[in-house]
Amino acid sequence: MRPPRPQTATDQVWCYINKDGELVISQEKITASDDALVKERQVHNPSDITSDRSQIKTARFEGAVMPKNCNNWFNSCNNLTKIKNMENLYMNECTSMSRMFYGCKSLTNLDIKLFDTSNVIDMNDLFCGCRNLINLNIDNWNTSVCTNMYGMFSGCNSLRTLNISSLNTSKCINMACMFFECNSLTSLDLSGFDTSACTDIYAMFKGCKLLTYVLTNVMDGVLFIK
Repeated sequence: MRPPRPQTATDQVWCYINKDGELVISQEKITASDDALVKERQVHNPSDITSDRSQIKTARFEGAVMPKNCNNWFNSCNNLTKIKNMENLYMNECTSMSRMFYGCKSLTNLDIKLFDTSNVIDMNDLFCGCRNLINLNIDNWNTSVCTNMYGMFSGCNSLRTLNISSLNTSKCINMACMFFECNSLTSLDLSGFDTSACTDIYAMFKGCKLLTYVLTNVMDGVLFIK
């Protein structure tokens, strides 16, 4: 069962890394065991708990967490294979997810359909470099206020399918490199994309060598993908 949502959002979280390499994240103060790799302390980004992010093998949310932003939360956690209790993360007050999963090259599955992204303005490089990500579920995301999707899926080399039908791009200004080097994607449905505010689509599909079908109504030139 999902824990109750916190009454207030936070710009810092409590974290530690246990002896098995699990990064534990909590909004309330927590205490690490004596044999923990890294002792507990408050940080803005969970991955900042250590200078050696290769120590992080898995991550777990303990209790409900409601952040003000998630910038760089798991940035460059190259050995991170799984994030547990993602349903404990309440995103309704979050305004930025820039580089949240940047370079998480060991993640293969990410089901974050429960995220309330209705206040997120910045999704720059959100999944950039997640090169082994096979399953990504962002169904029902509300991106109605997002202005920056630069490099959002760039380098997601293993994604074969991606449902982005719920993405609202009416306020998005920058979509450059959005699907750059997504070289396993074969089709995309962009028929709901509104690019009336967009000023940059540079290399949006560059390197998508298997992308042969794009259902789209977006601006002229966007389909020069190779």
